[in-house]
Formats: sequence, structure tokens, C-alpha cells
Amino acid sequence: MLEFENVSARYGRAQVLLEVSFEVPRGRAVSLLGRNGAGKSTIMKCAAGLLRPHEGRIRFEGREIGRLAAYRINRLGIGYVPEDRRIFAGLTVAENLQVGRRRGTEGPWTEERIFALFPNLAELRHRRGGEISGGEQQMLAIARTLAGNPRLLLLDEPAEGLAPRILEGLAAAIGQLKAEGLTILLSEQNLGFAAAIADQACVVESGQVRWRGAMAALAADRELARAYLTV
Repeated sequence: MLEFENVSARYGRAQVLLEVSFEVPRGRAVSLLGRNGAGKSTIMKCAAGLLRPHEGRIRFEGREIGRLAAYRINRLGIGYVPEDRRIFAGLTVAENLQVGRRRGTEGPWTEERIFALFPNLAELRHRRGGEISGGEQQMLAIARTLAGNPRLLLLDEPAEGLAPRILEGLAAAIGQLKAEGLTILLSEQNLGFAAAIADQACVVESGQVRWRGAMAALAADRELARAYLTV
């Protein structure tokens, strides 16, 4: 569904990505794993159209999207949940979901179905976004993106800063999304969290993909995980 082919990107003169190549098959979950500053979030921003690569190609369902504006990429069916969540703190949970809807599009993710996936949010639907916990805000950020009925979901560091109890519920919810056929690209540092969700993994270091393969193989290789994922 999504393909990066020799993608390089810069912030100004600083080279951030160098010839990144990987694929996200339809209906599967792929995790980008690496330390802080490895380039994972930059890959996500390129996929979402927030940063244009200066070399290489990005394709979504066979269509070149590397030079498209972010709103056009979103309309094609790519939903992006940023690392810093960016919910609307002054709006209620229900109002945040309304913001996420795209006019003229229909899909399976109605408000009722979203609240069934995240029952905590159903109880908080009239609470302002700035008045709920960090874990609930992360759920709301994902829920708001689902309201736009994406076919590919980009999740940038969803586990960051969350307590283990919250992580377990979040992993279960994302796993349910995958089970229902949603394609997922996940950026993570937490190997355990990623292993609970992803089928495949790409290890990123210094803006390059250093390893690709089955998530189970990475989780079982302690030396590889220690080399690229520990501080």
C-alpha cells in the first residue's frame, strides 16, 4: 500500500534521511524502530506530506505522493497521528472527533464505533481535551484521525510517556484496528509495545534503514535490539 524508494530528505542543509526504502503491505502493521533522532518521525512526516523529500519516490497504492500537499495526501486516505498529539484542548472530546471528519466521505468509523473501541472516551465525550489525562489524549488523537476513515494510519510514537497499564489497553485497541483490516505504519522506541502490534519491522539509525524483517525475528534477537534500540 505504501512504498518508500530511496527517499532522502533534509531540514535546510541538514541531511536527515538517506536513501530510505521499505514497504507497508495492505492490511499489515509495520513498525519503524530506533532511538530518538534516528529519523523515524521524519519518515512519517514525509509520508504525511509535511516534509517533501529531495530525492526518491513515495507511492501510495501505486500513486506518487512525494510532491503532493498534506491535505491532498489526507484525502487519498492517509491519516496521521503526530507524536505530540495536537488535540484541540478547548474543544470537547466529541467536538475533536467532528473536526477529524472529512466532508463527502463515508466509512466504517462512526462516532458510535469509535466510542466502542475507546470506551473511556465515551464517558468523557463532553469533557474538554485539555482536561483529560495524557493516555486519554493519545486515544483521542487516534480517534480523531479514525473519524476521517483512513485506509492507512500513521502512528508516531503513540507509547511515549504513557504508563504500562495505559499501554496495554492502547496496544489492544491498535491491534483491533489491524485485525479489522486497517493498514498501519507505527514509529516506536518501545520494542515490547511494537512487538504486540506489528508484523514487520524496520530498524532506523542515522536516517537509514539498517535492518528489515519480521517483528518476531527482531524481538528474538537480543544483540540486534541492543545494538540499535538501547540508549
